[in-house]
Amino acid sequence: MMEYTNANRVLIDTFHEMENIYNNHIEEYRDLPYAFYESEFVPFIMTQLQLNNLPMLSKIFGFIERLFSDGDEMTANLAEVAIVESLFFENDYSKYENMILSLCGEKTRKSFEDCSI
Repeated sequence: MMEYTNANRVLIDTFHEMENIYNNHIEEYRDLPYAFYESEFVPFIMTQLQLNNLPMLSKIFGFIERLFSDGDEMTANLAEVAIVESLFFENDYSKYENMILSLCGEKTRKSFEDCSI
């Protein structure tokens, strides 16, 4: 099970691209996974969407699904609030909505659907 207390480490271990960003702002993000995921990971996701980088996007959305499926309650909430809701309310979300939903697992897709209710 993924624990919320390890959320930043899990992200960095999965996406090495995030490590320098985290290390350069460690005082800001050390105990604040919500801030790190929303401020840094969501823009990373948006960049991958703009680049149409399907292999990376598959990895990203698989990771998000694992946060929901294998994470403790706080980790699942982190995925929902810091990632899904942040993506949903991005200005370009509607432009990428079909792509996003096609890449989502069941729990992630439901979280996006819940945003529109």
